[in-house]
Parts: sequence; structure tokens; C-alpha cells
Amino acid sequence: MSQSERVEKSHTLPSASPLEHYRIVRSQIEHEDNVINQRLSWFVAAQSFLFTANAMVLNAPPTPLFPQFRETVRLLVLLVPLVAVCSCLMIYTTVVAGVLALRNLREFVSRRPDLQEPDHLPPIHGSFVTSTLGLVVPLLLPLLFLIVWMLLLVRAVGWS
Repeated sequence: MSQSERVEKSHTLPSASPLEHYRIVRSQIEHEDNVINQRLSWFVAAQSFLFTANAMVLNAPPTPLFPQFRETVRLLVLLVPLVAVCSCLMIYTTVVAGVLALRNLREFVSRRPDLQEPDHLPPIHGSFVTSTLGLVVPLLLPLLFLIVWMLLLVRAVGWS
């Protein structure tokens, strides 16, 4: 069997009814949606924690109760926003990966007429407009937080 025949065979679904193919692909789409949702939940929880930590560090007394922690507080003023920036970048990367996986599934469905609404079922995925609008928060929220944290980091370093 040639390489092209193996690739073609790996991209074909096993013999099953259109309804079974529909369910398989729909299940994969639901999985990717759930993974993106979980990542955003982790992101919001992490951002909440980091904003709280940042506020606590910024409100620390100028002269700490224990003088040996003075440098630690200064370091935390930089590290908390830096960790938050890294968190934004990592979550954004994983959300983009999920969006690309969804796009690949939608393209797969569009190339398979037998997967498009078998037995008068609802569309396997929303319209282009609803799918795009549904991605506004997952794609823009990490970028919004990234901008805020970058501003706080610049301010902490004293570049303003």
C-alpha cells in the first residue's frame, strides 16, 4: 500500500450510517467546545487569584514587619504581573489550538455531504456568524487581560 493510499484510508470514516458519522463528529465538536470552556474557566480563576495577589503586594506596608521580606515584596511586584502575562499567553495558545481543531472539524464536515444534516437533524455546527461570535470571548478575553497586565508590569518597572 502506497503512502497516499494510507493517508487516504486514515481520513475515511469506517463504514457506518450517516447518523453514526454525524454523532461521532458532533461528539468531537462538543469535546473541543468543552475543552475551550474549561481552559477559560481556569484562566478566569487564575486571573482572579493573580489580581488579588497583586493588590495585596501593592498594598503591603512600605516598611515590612519583617525587614528581611522587603526585597521579596519588591520582587513580587514584578513577578505577579509577569506570571499573569505568561498565563495569558499560555491560555491564549491553548484556546487557539481548540479553535483550530473546531475549524478542522467544520472543514471535514463541509467536504462530506453525507454528514450534513442526516435524517433532518439540526446542523452539526452553527452558522458561520454564530460560530464566529461565539469565539469572541475565548479569543479576546486573554488578550484583554494581557494588555492590562502588560500595563501594570510597565508601571511596576517604572517605564511609564
